[in-house]
Amino acid sequence: MKLIQFQRPQLWSTPFERAFTLRDEINRVFGVPSGGCASDESFTNWTPALDLFDLKEKFEVRVELPGLNKDDIQIALHENTLTIKGERRAEPQEGEETISRSERLFGRFERSIELPTAADLSKVEARYTDGILTVTLAKSEAVKPTKINITVN
Repeated sequence: MKLIQFQRPQLWSTPFERAFTLRDEINRVFGVPSGGCASDESFTNWTPALDLFDLKEKFEVRVELPGLNKDDIQIALHENTLTIKGERRAEPQEGEETISRSERLFGRFERSIELPTAADLSKVEARYTDGILTVTLAKSEAVKPTKINITVN
């Protein structure tokens, strides 16, 4: 199994995601909880981590989506681009409960990743277990290597 690693800039799906990522890295370095600007509505987006594996006959994409229901997730494949989007909702506060510290991010997300080669649209599977979404995409027959026999004259 070969893990395909991408540079993060290739995975930004919105124009502001680069700024959010930079903010999160600065906050991480200085020990500030990510998304600490609770009053700023523009910072409610979050980006789930994902891995893309290039297996012999298929691709496998694993996305960390803890705290979501499967109905909160949408998956689409258009040409070589897999798009996963959804929303993680904040838990309702009960009674006079106040939050002393909040490090979990809530809100809408969207991730698009371009596959290295074409996938077979008829052979796509998705499963969601323990907060991990796994999307398996069979490689298109057109891109699989073909064995060529050599004849001797």
